[in-house]
Amino acid sequence: MDSAFFVFLFHAAMKSRPNITSIIRAAIKTIKVVQADIASHIATDPDEAFSPVQMTRTGKHLLTIDKIAEARAQVTLRIELKRKKDELQFLGEEQLDPNENVHDLRDEDRLVVLVDMIDGTDLLARNLSNWCSAMVFLDPQADSGDKILAAFVGVPNDGIYYACRNHDFPYKYQFNASNRKSRHISLVKRTVSDVDDIANATVCFYGQKCSRVSTIMKTPFFDELPEKSRFYTIAGNPMMIKMIRQEYSPVDAVFDIHGQWPHDVVAGAYIAIKAGAVYSPIGSSLNSIKHLEEGLLRPNDKNRKLRYVLASTERLSRQLNHMLRKKDSVPS
Repeated sequence: MDSAFFVFLFHAAMKSRPNITSIIRAAIKTIKVVQADIASHIATDPDEAFSPVQMTRTGKHLLTIDKIAEARAQVTLRIELKRKKDELQFLGEEQLDPNENVHDLRDEDRLVVLVDMIDGTDLLARNLSNWCSAMVFLDPQADSGDKILAAFVGVPNDGIYYACRNHDFPYKYQFNASNRKSRHISLVKRTVSDVDDIANATVCFYGQKCSRVSTIMKTPFFDELPEKSRFYTIAGNPMMIKMIRQEYSPVDAVFDIHGQWPHDVVAGAYIAIKAGAVYSPIGSSLNSIKHLEEGLLRPNDKNRKLRYVLASTERLSRQLNHMLRKKDSVPS
């Protein structure tokens, strides 16, 4: 083979290989642009922003603001990453209908990004602050345990938290404050709390629906919670990010026994793991990162919803897992 052919192969490989630096820049730009669009749209015409445009097959209303945010994210990411449609597999939450054919990404050779630009639309609609924008980049053909390239959670009026495969700890892109320049802050490892006993812990569980709260109240887990424990019925990516301490740590553990979709879990969990949190899949022998990967590779498979405990310390993780694994605590 002549040298020109080898040069062609080299450039083709470089083009297809995900570049972490470019991914970080593109993700941050996209989250900033989309969140600015969201704020502007709501301020201009809130009735139109939260008007339903269609009913999904799961019975969920797709709102105008969801559709606009996802479309803007896709366009911005492609421009920033300089990748054409056949070079980037973009999967937004609104595309991941569990009643459609399952997306199987195991043989996908493109860069994959799974996004949920408004994680907590119902909270945003009620002007509650516990919502975020979540994004995960995946290389399906990488070795097991290395498939997640980077994860991002953008918290409005705070910053964008992110972690990458080749970094040992997470970072935060701090938004402008008092006209100071935005900057990247290194969040050194062990930035989660050191609470290691359920009696002193603040625990979060996805229980916004009555059926979920009812299930927990009927289990041994709820009966055994110490009186001093704080128990909040909201979880997912936003609360996982609240586990990461800077001046303080308001959350010590997040769990879900029913199962959440990967786009509602992976970004926050991956970042928290990099900060020192302990992720334990309930009822699975897979380790933490591989368990997250398995969910991402079939992101709308009802059988791959993630049941987990994410805790600040190993001891707290063991306590919660022991309580949740007792007879009748974990729904089948």
